[in-house]
Amino acid sequence: EAYKTSLHLDFSSPEICSNLAMILSTFNQHQEALQYFRQAARLQPHVAQMQFNLGVCLFRLHQIPEAEAAL
Repeated sequence: EAYKTSLHLDFSSPEICSNLAMILSTFNQHQEALQYFRQAARLQPHVAQMQFNLGVCLFRLHQIPEAEAAL
């Protein structure tokens, strides 16, 4: 809940987006995590970890072609 609250304050933080996505993913909420992984990757396209996390989430959602593109 605290991370969701902080996003309302600063959705432009890739670290907050990524951390929230990781938490959601840990609880198998991959569909909800996807939007935050996408935002983090959009904000830091040059950071490999952001792209990797997005790709793994897409893979878990069986969106294989999009996952391959992210990886």
